[in-house]
Amino acid sequence: MNLKRLLLTLPLLFSSCQNRGETDENSPYFVIPLGSRLVLHQSVTIPAFAAAIYLQGGQWLPWPQVSRYHPHCKFELREPKNAPQTITADEFVIARTGTETETQEGFQIQARVLELQSARQPLVSRLSCAVWQTTATGQPVSGRELRQALGNIFTLELVGRAPSAGQRP
Repeated sequence: MNLKRLLLTLPLLFSSCQNRGETDENSPYFVIPLGSRLVLHQSVTIPAFAAAIYLQGGQWLPWPQVSRYHPHCKFELREPKNAPQTITADEFVIARTGTETETQEGFQIQARVLELQSARQPLVSRLSCAVWQTTATGQPVSGRELRQALGNIFTLELVGRAPSAGQRP
């Protein structure tokens, strides 16, 4: 009889946890709705022979200067060119989100990945944000940590949600 009760209550337990943390930007399980926008407020130049540039604490940084143990983001293009590429201020639609997990040197890196689209700048590919953590505690960056890494360079505008405090209108 106890097994029967357990089987009947399991669906209720799972359904009550399904959306947990989705709208809380402090949660690593925070969901960024598709169709949200990432607004770049200033032009940035990607060096020749590179397809990405890094961002931490609201500053563009070369990879050797990024503190891997604090939230940081990688703004990526589809392919490198043999000349510098300038991306101008623009709005990028978030077409897909996900996570990528990698383990290096005993650390787990779970990157939050935002695939981006812009009709004006189709070479822009994605933004991935992460922080190195021990394999026991590895989880994606929260929405708050993502915003911390972006600073005032980008604004994350969520579809169907009011802007959070300190976010540009």
